[in-house]
Amino acid sequence: MDATTITGRIVDRRRFNRHQFQRFLAQLPAGVEVVMEACSSSHYWGRQCQALGLVPVLLPTQYVRPYVRRNKTDRTDAEALLEARRCAGIFPVPVKTADQQALQSVHRVRAQWQTARTARMNVIRGLLREYGLPLRTGAVTIRRAVPVLIDETNQALPRLVRQLLGDLLDEVRDLEGRVKAIDRQLT
Repeated sequence: MDATTITGRIVDRRRFNRHQFQRFLAQLPAGVEVVMEACSSSHYWGRQCQALGLVPVLLPTQYVRPYVRRNKTDRTDAEALLEARRCAGIFPVPVKTADQQALQSVHRVRAQWQTARTARMNVIRGLLREYGLPLRTGAVTIRRAVPVLIDETNQALPRLVRQLLGDLLDEVRDLEGRVKAIDRQLT
């Protein structure tokens, strides 16, 4: 069959593992458009396609999802991708370089560490509230007040809770150090 008769149609259905998919891509003629959903590994596969002379097209997940007609399966996803590709208003996501992905990874990890830091501070405040010791929000308040509360022997804080607070405060400090290190890298 010539390429004009198979464009935009499913002509074969196969399931591949990663190695089989790589071999399949290597057998395609240069210039073939490979349509994928822009997901966690799609940029890697996009770069693999580019290296083989193929044309990767990464479609944003949120625009492909409405084209899934039945339950979400690999088969219905493939059909939805083809349907979404036909829509002129859906623009592909550019394939990121490995360096662009690395930078994105740094930002993602930084955000996760910030979230974890906030969660630990909220646990500290919650534990102290349970013993009638409310603290205002903010990292500065935690850094200043918690060591004093841990050291005060006349407080109604059991030794076990003091240990937990110390461990949580150490985690907060560690996470702050990690975020600062990433900030230096980003700068």
